[in-house]
Amino acid sequence: MCNFRYVLFDLDGTISDTSEGIYNCVYYVADKLGFERPREEDMPKFIGPPLHESLVRYSPGVTKENVEDVVELYRQRYFSVGVKECKLYDGMYDLFKHLHENGVKIALATAKPEVAAIDCLEYLGVLKFFDFTAGLKRKDETKTEIVKRALDGLKNPDKAKTLMVGDRDYDAIGAKENGIKCAGVKFGFGTEEEFTKNGAIAYVNDASELEKLILG
Repeated sequence: MCNFRYVLFDLDGTISDTSEGIYNCVYYVADKLGFERPREEDMPKFIGPPLHESLVRYSPGVTKENVEDVVELYRQRYFSVGVKECKLYDGMYDLFKHLHENGVKIALATAKPEVAAIDCLEYLGVLKFFDFTAGLKRKDETKTEIVKRALDGLKNPDKAKTLMVGDRDYDAIGAKENGIKCAGVKFGFGTEEEFTKNGAIAYVNDASELEKLILG
């Protein structure tokens, strides 16, 4: 018997390593606008949080006043090129296949714009396994709201049988504030502390461990 019948997945740093596309787009806008590039140690911080927030915080020259124009330039490159600069993490395709075969309902809950997220899943060949996709629809939408929309898309599942899987504290907080359990993945861009301090039930090393957690 499955431990969880419904599973929500984050995208960047959880399903796929999207760092190449994100980093290249951040560098592109900095070079295009004549700004200094962000520090190398700050680049992983662009993966997970809302783009507007990360650009203002970590990109020299980007302010609350000009961030909308910067985001527009970023997305021009991302939608045309960056969305395909990604790869599935090892074992994720088989994980989705096995969950689907066992009747587990799967949803996406990501802060990436919804159209880009769907394009990414399709490019990676795993969109067919998803029962619902929830991505960012407005710039001020929180992860908690996105998780809620994913739960609604799964027709309000039994929360005791629902798990959120992610790699950053935004995922853990979104799960906690919606009353569902959360597990973190070690191969993403966050830290174990981000999950332990937010009550996550597990911090897994790979897709195989995650499958055992979900299916039992």
